[in-house]
Amino acid sequence: MRELIQTRAISQTRRLIEAGIGGVTGASYGVAQKTVSLNVLRNIEVPMMSESEQVSAVEKLDLFWTQKEELEGVYRRKLAALAELKQALLQKAFTGELTVANHLHPQ
Repeated sequence: MRELIQTRAISQTRRLIEAGIGGVTGASYGVAQKTVSLNVLRNIEVPMMSESEQVSAVEKLDLFWTQKEELEGVYRRKLAALAELKQALLQKAFTGELTVANHLHPQ
């Protein structure tokens, strides 16, 4: 769980840094290759969630993941049932069991 929190925190931090690069590029200098001074980088504030907020977020994500897995299972079972129904209907159609007369006057 702790590794998951750290991985997600790193991912979130990376996104925040990438989003903040726009502000840093204004402080960059150079012609061929832009550079940013270490002083500018040290002054960048990167917001981080507290550990309790991270745990809460991971718990919510885990719940959503579980619900997604359950829905995928339902979806797969329904697709399998539809495939079976299709095969049964095709079988009846090819053997002559599926006709308009049979449908209108079931035995």
